[in-house]
Amino acid sequence: MSTSLVLRRPRGLTRLHAAALVVLAFGALLSARGAQAGCDPRDFGHFNVTLPAFMYANGMSPRSIVGLWHAVYTATDGTDFAYQSFDVWHADGTEFESADIPPVVGALCVGVWKQVGATVTLNHFGWTWDPTGVPTGSFNLLETITVSIDGNSYEGSFDFRPYDMSGNFEAGGEHKGSIAATRITVTQHGAD
Repeated sequence: MSTSLVLRRPRGLTRLHAAALVVLAFGALLSARGAQAGCDPRDFGHFNVTLPAFMYANGMSPRSIVGLWHAVYTATDGTDFAYQSFDVWHADGTEFESADIPPVVGALCVGVWKQVGATVTLNHFGWTWDPTGVPTGSFNLLETITVSIDGNSYEGSFDFRPYDMSGNFEAGGEHKGSIAATRITVTQHGAD
């Protein structure tokens, strides 16, 4: 005795309707998976991506500059101009830096920034003094940097431009160079 299975279409559902439903369902599955794979770098296992959890929790791009960084500045213009800093980039487009230079020289400075994709441009300012504390003017630090794909480092270039008390550019004090920075996270500890 043989049994056959007969599939019947529900009333009112034509072959065209059924085919359209199958195509729509399949398309929805593909686009949902494509959107996840295309927008969530955590899916890119072959890149070994590790991203700061707070960025996802706050809806930020994994390549966002927002956060605290340890930056190293090195002149590439043949001078010995170099320093390190702790640099804070705020989500509102402002930035604050504390450099490892004597406070009387101008260790604290502020800036404004804009990020397009992974590229960040910074326009940054600070005051300067001589070693005895007499004001000497100000400086403008221009940077163009690129945040790494994992969001945990950046590198780029800088142009340090000093100005006297009257706002005149002092070309002899200009320095150009490179920057390399690493993100500081909540789980990192200082020296014990």
